[in-house]
Parts: sequence; C-alpha cells; structure tokens
Amino acid sequence: MNVLSGTVTSRAPVKDFKQLVKQLGEMVASLTTFEERVHAIVSFQYRSSEQEGLRSLTIWQNAALQVLRDCDAWIPFEQMRSDGHDLYLFVGMKVYGRIIMDTKLDRDEDDVIFGYVPIMLSQLSSIELLSSSRLVQYDEEIKQIDSFLSTTSADEHLEMIEKVRYMTNYTDPVLIYVEDQTYTRFSKHNNLVEETRDEEVLLFARLRTIPWTAWTDHEKVFIYCMYHLQQAGCRGEEFNGRQLNVGELTQYLEERRMQLSAKFDSNAEILAYTPITLLDKARWIGRLKAAVREDYVIYRQVNGLNFGKTEHLFPREEGSLDIHSLPDALVNDMERICGAPLTSYDPHGLYELFADWLNQILPDMTTSVSSDEYGAKLDPIENMVHTVVQYAVETIGADIGMSRGLREWFNLKMIHDDQLFVEACDWPVTDYYCCVVPSSKMQSKLADHGPLLQTILTAISKRMEYNSWHYMPGHFPIESRHFYIPPAMPDMTEWSNLHHSGHVLANVLYAIRSPGEIRYADHTYNGMMDIRLMRQTGDPFTLDDLKAAVQFTQVLKIFNQALMDVTAARQAPYRVMAFTKDWYKSVYGKRD
Repeated sequence: MNVLSGTVTSRAPVKDFKQLVKQLGEMVASLTTFEERVHAIVSFQYRSSEQEGLRSLTIWQNAALQVLRDCDAWIPFEQMRSDGHDLYLFVGMKVYGRIIMDTKLDRDEDDVIFGYVPIMLSQLSSIELLSSSRLVQYDEEIKQIDSFLSTTSADEHLEMIEKVRYMTNYTDPVLIYVEDQTYTRFSKHNNLVEETRDEEVLLFARLRTIPWTAWTDHEKVFIYCMYHLQQAGCRGEEFNGRQLNVGELTQYLEERRMQLSAKFDSNAEILAYTPITLLDKARWIGRLKAAVREDYVIYRQVNGLNFGKTEHLFPREEGSLDIHSLPDALVNDMERICGAPLTSYDPHGLYELFADWLNQILPDMTTSVSSDEYGAKLDPIENMVHTVVQYAVETIGADIGMSRGLREWFNLKMIHDDQLFVEACDWPVTDYYCCVVPSSKMQSKLADHGPLLQTILTAISKRMEYNSWHYMPGHFPIESRHFYIPPAMPDMTEWSNLHHSGHVLANVLYAIRSPGEIRYADHTYNGMMDIRLMRQTGDPFTLDDLKAAVQFTQVLKIFNQALMDVTAARQAPYRVMAFTKDWYKSVYGKRD
C-alpha cells in the first residue's frame, strides 16, 4: 500500500457516514503502522486525497505522525484495559469527519475512538520538541496578525467581523480547523452564528463586544484569514476540512493568483502588477476573479466527505449554448411543441421560438386548471420543462434530474417593481416548484418496489422547493430571515450521500448543479432556476458531463426568461400547477 499517494484509490459505496466510520475502524485495526492508520483516516478509507487529508492535522498531530510513523503497536478501543501504562495516544474520528489524535480521552457522545497506541515518555518529548519549532513560526504569524489589527480601527474590526459573519452564515456550513479549534455551523457543533444557543459560545456575538487584544490567538487567525479570503472573492469553504493559518492562506492566495493571471497572458498590466501586502494580493485576486468570468466559467468540485470545495475554470465558449450539440430529438421536440421551426440555431433564435410560442398560447392559459382537474397531465409549458430535463437525464447518464423555479414568474415582476422584498421572502414554499424526472433505468429498477420511486421524487421536489424559498432573501438588501446566497457557479459533488439528509435518503453519491439567472428590468436574479443531476452508482460525473449540463441549463434558462418577459409584458400571470405531491403520486404512485 502506498501511503504517500495523493490520488483517490477507492470508490467503494457506503450507506451513510456512520457506516463509513464503522468500516474505517475495522480497516484501521487491520493495518500495520501508525502512518498507514493515519493516512487511512484522513483520506476516509482512501476515498479522498491523502495529501489533502494530512492538511487537517494540527502542528502537534503532524509531529506525532513523524515520531510514531513506523510504530506497529495498536489496541482496539473496545479492548481498553488498565495495564499500568501511563501514556496513550487515542485515535478516532469526530462525527463531522475530523481525525482524533490526542493523549487525552476527551470526546463528544457521537465521536468514535478506533483504538490507542501506548507511547513512551521519550516519544512524547520528541513530539513536543518537533512541534515547538513549527510553533515558533505560528507565533510569528500571530505577530503579523497583531501588527495588522493594531494599525486598523475598532470600526474596521467590526466591519471585518461582519463580513466574515455574513460569508459564513449564508453559505453551506463551513468546517474550518485552526489548530485544535473547529469553527463551524455544522449541526449542533455550531459555534459561530446566532441561532438558539448561548451567545457566550458564539464567536461573532462575543467578538463584537471585546477589543481585538482580548481575542484568542485562534480567533485572530480565523477572522484575519477568513476576511482575506472574503476580499479575494472566496467564501471560506475552500478551507473546509483543513487547517487555516497565515502560511496556508499565503500559499493558497499565491496559487489562485497564478491560476487566474495565467488566463491573461497577453495583458501586460495584469502580469506586471505586484501586490505589496497580503490584503493587496487578496483584493487583486478578487478583481482577477471578476474579470476572468468574461471568458471563463468558474466551477467548483465539492467533496462531500469533509465539505471541501475547490474552484476550477473552463473556457466559456465550451459551455456556451450550441444548439447543434443538443440531441436532434430534443430540438425536434421543442420545435414540435412550439409548432414552428427554429429560425436560427443560436440562443437568440431559441429565445424567439419560445417567446413567439408563449405569446400565442398564454392568452388561453392565464387561468390554470387545478391539480385535481388536471390530474397527471402536463400543460404545454410544464411539458417543455419536463422534456428538457428528461433529455438531460438520459443524455448525461444520470439516475434522476430536476429543475426548479417560480410557479408564477409574474410575481417576480410585481415584487421588483414595488420593492416588496419582505413580502417576497414570505412567499410559501408552495410558490416554487421542482420538476423531478427519473431515468428509464431508474424507473425499471424500482418498478417492483411499490411507492418507493414516488416517495423519492416527492422528497426531492419538496427539498428543492425549500431550497428556492431559502435562497430568496439573498436577492435583496435585507436579512429578514436566514438564507443561503443564491448559487451563481456550477459544481460537481462526490460522496454527497454521507452528511446531507436529503441526499442520504435518495442515496445521491454523485451530483451536478448548474444554476441559471433570470433578468428583469435592471437586475439579475442569480440561481432562480437550475438543472441538477444525480447518480446513485457508477462513475463520478466528468467535466464533459458538467459542460453538457450547463448547455441544457441554458435551454431552460432561455425558456424561463422568455416566460418571464412575456408574462411581464402582457400583464398576464401564468402558474405552473404540476409537480406537486399529488402530481408525483398520480404519475409514479401506482406500481403493478
């Protein structure tokens, strides 16, 4: 076994995170050396990069790994006994995936200890000596932060806290390690933002009330580094599941600067610019990131094991809508539904096809029939959405695909025109829809499982309705309730079925999310619709799959934009009535 490998060597399926931890404990017991055991744990049984996993270790844990590398002693925790030995190193995993490696047996109820290693006093001394040299560097980094904070005002400190609070509160839960401290919004371990817990344990509430000189060193590192990431146009999730410190931040920012600058190889001004301070570099990266979007799509790869997210790029032209690359059958079906041929095979021609058709049919559809009357049928507009999603599923080889949106796009016009932001945030989840489509393979697979397919599709639909509702305040300059910042970049996820409750239910091992924006008047509403695809088994989605998903998303984005524009111009509301619980039951609930 190559314990120094940086590649993923296992894609063995696992039911959920608890089962993964159980299997991991069994595997660790079968290994020989301490190094092998640590590598297996931080890579989640080689499902993730070992090199990346090692970046989760504290200074002390790194030293322990070096000193005990070849140690072959191991006692499973269930065999723990009093043998007169004074020193043990306990090894296990926390419920959110962080390795436990400590001489103290101090754990939460959901943490799992795999076993322990008896260590000698001389080995402990070697660990302390080795870690002390790195701690000297860490202390120098603290001095660098102190210098920065001492030359900024109390108001600027409050601004930094607020920017980091906003960034961490309104994105997926961060999971950041600063030495032995974990900063997270993950479930009951939340120690960052105001929800229902005592403000004394919540970081931002407490830091607002005390001067920076009263912050702990770990708190200084967290605020300083996260603020620099925010200024660089990042969200902090890039450091999920790993250590955050000035050294790691500096390396990361330089890597991003080089990645982005390489896309401007003919721009002498950009290539010649040399930031003076780390904050200058962060802000320069933020500007580069905004500029690079003109010619490149930024997408993320998400690791569902530790919530880690990395950003990558591909040329925008490779994701631009090319109608010739769409399945011929889809183009034929769109023309058949609209009753007219495409006048030009480009986005403008597709928009005209949709807009002309909608202008013809909407006068007769301003009052939609109820779901009871309509039953399992789809009206032509609903059928268009369903058709595009179905082709995306079958073309890309997904098990399930979906697309969400507003049931009544006309409502967006009304709240925008009258600035009714609070009212929009109060819309019920039933004002949103999600069209969920299983593959033919998925339908055959679950044909003999009673209402299971209906249950899965309905659960997905309800969750996506909630997601749309949850994003809504992110479009407005208010914080009337909690929300997530609406997505603007596509992403691919592996091991999505281990923490996310909805993905656990549907066993979403691999996923693609491709968001699309809707424009009205002078505003762009990011992430108002999307296409999402999932696989339960097989190989992960590829970059080509993501590019294809982006193309299908653009088809539906153009369609929804045309629907938004036509209903707004005609002052003629139209409401999607399908894709409710009753609709999924009527279509998928009866199984022979």
